[in-house]
Amino acid sequence: MYSKVDKMLIVKDRKTGMPYRELSKKYDIPRSSIQYIISNYANSSKKRGPKEKLAKNDIRRIKTNTYKFSF
Repeated sequence: MYSKVDKMLIVKDRKTGMPYRELSKKYDIPRSSIQYIISNYANSSKKRGPKEKLAKNDIRRIKTNTYKFSF
């Protein structure tokens, strides 16, 4: 697990144009982890709008007509 400070520095360096390979060497983190940090940390924003009334698995069950209602 990497700290928020490390993630912020990685995203900042990437925005300046530093390639994944150089970031990997600089922070001694695997390249795949660098890509994951950048894709998830840079785009982590809260969902806008009202909360869902049904859970995703409930919606999936309704679509497949296997939802059993219990009253």
